Amino acid sequence: MIEVSDLLSTPLAWRPDPERQLWFICAHVSGGVLSLRMNHFPDEPMFTLELPSGPPLHLEHLPPAWTISEYVWPASAAERWPEPYW
Repeated sequence: MIEVSDLLSTPLAWRPDPERQLWFICAHVSGGVLSLRMNHFPDEPMFTLELPSGPPLHLEHLPPAWTISEYVWPASAAERWPEPYW
C-alpha cells in the first residue's frame, strides 16, 4: 500500500497518458501505477491523484518533488468528455 505522506515527498516524473487527454501517468512507484488528472480549474481542484487503492486525492498544486515532462497528448489519446458527462 502506498503511504500518501511518503508519496507527496517522493520525486515523481509524470508523462501524458497515451490513452486519455488531460491525464498523466507515473509507473515508477512501488505498489502500482498512479494516474494524475487535470481538472476543470478553478471550479475544481487543479489535479486529482488516483491511487491504486483508496480514495482519490485532490491537489491545488503539485508537490515540489513532482515534475511533468510535457502537456502534449498523442493523437491516440481520447478527448476529455465535455462537462457534465455523468
